[in-house]
Amino acid sequence: MNDNEKVKILIADDHAMVRQGLIALINAQKNLKVIGEAFDGISTLAQYKLLEPDILIIDLAMPKMNGFEAIGNIKRINEEAKIIVLSMYDDEESIQRAFAKGIIGYLAKQSAASELINAINCVSEGRIYLSSDINAIDAEHLRDKSICKTATKRILSKRETEILKMIARGNTSKQIAKKLFISWKTVEKHRRNIMKKLDIHNAAALTRYAFDQNLIPIREVK
Repeated sequence: MNDNEKVKILIADDHAMVRQGLIALINAQKNLKVIGEAFDGISTLAQYKLLEPDILIIDLAMPKMNGFEAIGNIKRINEEAKIIVLSMYDDEESIQRAFAKGIIGYLAKQSAASELINAINCVSEGRIYLSSDINAIDAEHLRDKSICKTATKRILSKRETEILKMIARGNTSKQIAKKLFISWKTVEKHRRNIMKKLDIHNAAALTRYAFDQNLIPIREVK
């Protein structure tokens, strides 16, 4: 594959070590190539105009012009811009605000390296990607859009994710109730909600989902 066929990526993060790590990871992929890097919002905007990347990967907390402002300015330049946020922020407000600005991918910085590559490949196809580490957002506003398999259309709440992990580890509803100091009926209600949201209707399939989404390591699967 020659360079013209590769997905061209611009990295924007104010930490040099983070940029270097991302560049090494991305350039190790046969179909991807980092064509530039930026260290603040202003340089991000300038580099985007100059290089015209296929995908921008951007942090939200940057000096001079924060990520939200930079995203807004870039979308005014190119409304079709494909932007992935890679941030320490995993709260609902930040995620909703970023999607409202027009991004189509959001990952927490604690995500596995492999998930970033999945996100890039997903977004390069024009589809939405939401990190499996992010559980705070109700993604109903995304449900009519094309979402990658690794991102769920109905994201679980933090409590539901906690219970899903416990189910996948082989705990019964009574055991979960005892460990979380809540009633058995409350656990059963959460279990029903989890199954409804994920359209999964048995414990074995929930366990497989938890593993596929990197919620628990294979050694913990019962």
